[in-house]
Amino acid sequence: MDNLDQLEAEILKKEQRLSPEQQNIVENSANTNKANPIIAWLLWWFLGELGGHRFYLHRNNALAMLIIDVTGWILSIILIGLPIILFIRIWWIIDAFSIQTWLREDYLLKKKQAIDIINSNDNSTFDGQFTAK
Repeated sequence: MDNLDQLEAEILKKEQRLSPEQQNIVENSANTNKANPIIAWLLWWFLGELGGHRFYLHRNNALAMLIIDVTGWILSIILIGLPIILFIRIWWIIDAFSIQTWLREDYLLKKKQAIDIINSNDNSTFDGQFTAK
């Protein structure tokens, strides 16, 4: 079982402890705040070699991809940059196979954040009741 499956199982356990209204709030919040797949794929297609999709999905190495690509294009004037550009294109294609997983991870993290906010609000209400006496 990979990390996303573990995260999903953890969220499911936490979600089952919530009331139906709270579950609706979590679902609405996650759907509202999750990354848009159409935007992610368009960024991958048009700005993928510059890491546009990685910036949008808050992935590691987005800046590295941008710097390496720009460096490759600058160095292509003297032909040294051509292997660098080839490397970026391969990286760009590999990213296409990762985008769906990244979108799923983003959705699950948005759900987890919403659940944590609901739980922290419930706990702060109880804390306030007990500390007032």
